[in-house]
Amino acid sequence: MFCRVCREFPSISDSTSAFVTGTSNFRKDPIRTHEKSLHHKKCIGAQSAASFPEQTPIAKNILKINQAQQEVLKKLFRTAYYIAKSELPLAKFSSLCKLQKANGLDLGSTYLSDHACREFIGAIAQNSRDQIEKEIQESRFLSILADGSTDTGIIEQELVHVRYVRDNGDISTYMIKCQPIKSANAAGILEAIDEAVNTMSIREDTWKKKVVCANFDGAAVMMGVKTGVAGRLKQRIPHIITIHCVAHKLELAVLDSVKGCEYLVKFEDTLKTIFKMYYYSPKKRRELTEISELLNEKMAHFSGLKSTRWLPSRLRCLKAVEKNYTPTVVHMENMAEGSDIKSEDAGKAKGVVQEMKSEKFVRFLHFMLDYSTILSKCSTDFQHDNLNITRTNQLVESTT
Repeated sequence: MFCRVCREFPSISDSTSAFVTGTSNFRKDPIRTHEKSLHHKKCIGAQSAASFPEQTPIAKNILKINQAQQEVLKKLFRTAYYIAKSELPLAKFSSLCKLQKANGLDLGSTYLSDHACREFIGAIAQNSRDQIEKEIQESRFLSILADGSTDTGIIEQELVHVRYVRDNGDISTYMIKCQPIKSANAAGILEAIDEAVNTMSIREDTWKKKVVCANFDGAAVMMGVKTGVAGRLKQRIPHIITIHCVAHKLELAVLDSVKGCEYLVKFEDTLKTIFKMYYYSPKKRRELTEISELLNEKMAHFSGLKSTRWLPSRLRCLKAVEKNYTPTVVHMENMAEGSDIKSEDAGKAKGVVQEMKSEKFVRFLHFMLDYSTILSKCSTDFQHDNLNITRTNQLVESTT
């Protein structure tokens, strides 16, 4: 008879013990004595450490150190994510870490530079991209969305998004890449879309089988059925359906519908004049604010009419004019009659106040407010990430 545990660890066991060399004594007392011996206990501890290394005192201490370091890294990653999400300069990372440490947060003494922040953001981005690519690979169908833009370097870019349905039925839309365009024609744009989609870890023949829809704006280079991007995609992927962006199409439809209104041009000119007079003159804004305070009215910020996103910008502008109507009329009257006002400003103010006090302007202002409020809500709903074709039809019916 022998002790298997003591034989397993000869370096720490008692080599002279009968339970190591072997014994024919089967009495209980020697067995109990060996069980309580120091050498046997050391061998039992060694066996436990070999079987469950994480339970040893050293391993527990190391684990505590690792957990503490992980908590520090989690805080640093969250800070880096905040920097990226808030579009702050990477140089702000160090000062934010100092602020958190001053508030009693343990962030350690390393990885506190802007270079570390860049690495954290890169790791977060790669992890997010891997997750998105996995979901795209598991999805059955995809839609491609693309639109052109020009960056601060005056370089044309194509923003390519992919849309798919998750396992739980939720619709997800993610930007794949902002791809530079070699040429702004249909061939160049399609090449940019291909290059952007091919950056995902998905085989080209696989994603082309999954793509069932493409969504673009109404430009001829995008929606042309023969030589446009839509036509070229149709030749390559016969089953694909191309759709004109519903939010963009609504804007175009509204612009076309108001072209026949002759008074609209004069009305918009009045709004633009009001905006320019106060936007470019801090003195006039201050005077208008003082008049608003005297009348116990809260002044709204004047917003200009924009050529893009026509509906939201128009609604903001109309609301500001309606909110500031009385203070604006009073201020314009003072400017028109003031002796210390430039003749050019006085002439503009006289024309604006005359138009604003007309019944036609007031009626048209409130008509446009009602009209724009309904359509702006529809436009906003059209821009939701989870919009689907069924919901689009419901929104059109409820709006009309």
